[in-house]
Amino acid sequence: MKKIIFCDIPMKSNLNPMVYKGTGNANPKYDQPVIYPINAILADTISKQDEIRVVLLRTEDATENNQKNSDLFINELNSINSKIGAKITYNILNSEFKETKNNHELRLKQMIDKIEDNSQLFADITYGPKPLPMVLMCVLSFAEKFLNCDVKSVVYGKVNFTGENISNPELYDVTSLYYLNNLTSSIVAKDSKDARKALDEFNLCQARQKAYLASFITLRTITALETKYEIEQIYEMLKKHSFAEPTLLEYLFTKKRIAFSKRAM
Repeated sequence: MKKIIFCDIPMKSNLNPMVYKGTGNANPKYDQPVIYPINAILADTISKQDEIRVVLLRTEDATENNQKNSDLFINELNSINSKIGAKITYNILNSEFKETKNNHELRLKQMIDKIEDNSQLFADITYGPKPLPMVLMCVLSFAEKFLNCDVKSVVYGKVNFTGENISNPELYDVTSLYYLNNLTSSIVAKDSKDARKALDEFNLCQARQKAYLASFITLRTITALETKYEIEQIYEMLKKHSFAEPTLLEYLFTKKRIAFSKRAM
């Protein structure tokens, strides 16, 4: 499988490796310290059959820390891969530290040029200039829409700073924000009221999916019933065979505005 990895490379020095195992909503299994959080995800994800292209996004500065920090990424992933044996190639994309329209457009095109059709896409937005994640979201959207790519994971490593002390590392997968942006961009509505209603319906659908996952009912059965708009039947089945809070089920499938317990929320 072809995998494309984008990672922002920081300009600062003295990067601290952290153990992210079992933290945040990403909940990685890898138990060794890493400087770049995406490598904890890749340690659990890549296989010997994979062809991996790593695209390191560097912002030029006078300190030359970006060269040292990109070497740290390469050494870190190569160490992980030494026990796996995937084929990995590394590409460096340098960009001037200018927040201009022309510079953003240039970086966008350079990043898209590194993506092969039918690839799985991963990204680490922990470091780098603040506008870069927004450029990256545009790149991912283009690749998914026109290059038949699959956006697998966008991660962010969080730590707490107390003076010079760093603690409580957590790893978050924020891929849902990418899909949320796509959703809001794709909504078609005649006015603001219609648009808000469409967004509410999407949120309701998402909540129902969670209720389905907490049940013993097969997805095939639920899909068949939803296709026929048999929502009442689904509701009755879930009341008997779901671990979801009854008050939550009642709201999701009857839209009765009742008080929720904390557990239901």
